Amino acid sequence: MTGFYTGHAGVADNIALAGPNPTASSLPHLRDEDIPMLVTFKTDAHADIIMFGDVALTLLKLMGQSGRIPGALLAADIPQALARLQAAVAEHPDLALDPAPPAGREEEDSGRHVSLANRALPLIDLLTKAAARGKNVMWDH
Repeated sequence: MTGFYTGHAGVADNIALAGPNPTASSLPHLRDEDIPMLVTFKTDAHADIIMFGDVALTLLKLMGQSGRIPGALLAADIPQALARLQAAVAEHPDLALDPAPPAGREEEDSGRHVSLANRALPLIDLLTKAAARGKNVMWDH
């Protein structure tokens, strides 16, 4: 699938969904050294979730967030962010969302990918539980 995700106002602007990996290379305002290797999402309503930095950044953009790490969502803002992420997943569930391979290395198994729906599932669960309990969500590297 090629193109830019523009299905919802302000959500994931400038995230290219071309190829197997919409990561830092498709985000013009970020450099590889600006993206942390891992991002941890935290809330009092759920166990912490750790994701690859470029995958987390993509999911944050799909939620309508700036992509800044560290960052946070107030409990009152979680339902809207969750709805945006769920809409993006519903629109492109099978889109491959894999972490970027290390510089200079091709993907060893280019035929196997993890879909957007699968990558987003833990974060959707975390956001759902945080919204239900009225808890804030934070993320950091």
